[in-house]
Amino acid sequence: MADEAAERGIISVQMVVLELAVRMGDTTAVRPLYDAAAVNQSVLGGILSHLAWGVLAKDPARLRSASDDAVAARYFLIAADSLALAVSLLEAQGSGQRARQFRAVLSERVSRLEGITLYPQDGCGNVADLTQRERVIATLILEGHSNKDAAEILSISVRTVEGHLYRIFAKLGISHREDLTPLHLGMRDE
Repeated sequence: MADEAAERGIISVQMVVLELAVRMGDTTAVRPLYDAAAVNQSVLGGILSHLAWGVLAKDPARLRSASDDAVAARYFLIAADSLALAVSLLEAQGSGQRARQFRAVLSERVSRLEGITLYPQDGCGNVADLTQRERVIATLILEGHSNKDAAEILSISVRTVEGHLYRIFAKLGISHREDLTPLHLGMRDE
């Protein structure tokens, strides 16, 4: 999937697929994640490139820094995973005291995950969770505009539109543009 996303120029999707692969233990995905994230100009791209470099360099301090950046950007799952990787590295390096210090911070970060769900419980996200820009883009998509059309209308890049759509879909608990309905935006289905 990461290769297909890269071929289509959807770097944000490529990064997410590679991030999931790394989190599932696929060490062969670390270098491609770093390469994809390093060219991405988003906050998430910066965090993921920092995380991947920390794994490649076996650097717990860099992983802790990636975790701190992820907390600041409200990517709590990435923050916890980065810190868990740092703890594992410290334990493997025989740095038990430092691992315990990191584990205490990890415990606090994991507690932030309680109650967080990836998809809304009722199957339909809340329009209030969307930013103004996300609402505008979702409305354009509902009107039948392509990503390229939306980018031209808003004078932004297609990649920026794709990033917004990824966040819109995650917030609304949908997977495809075809799943987006007027009800997701608080409109009546007419």
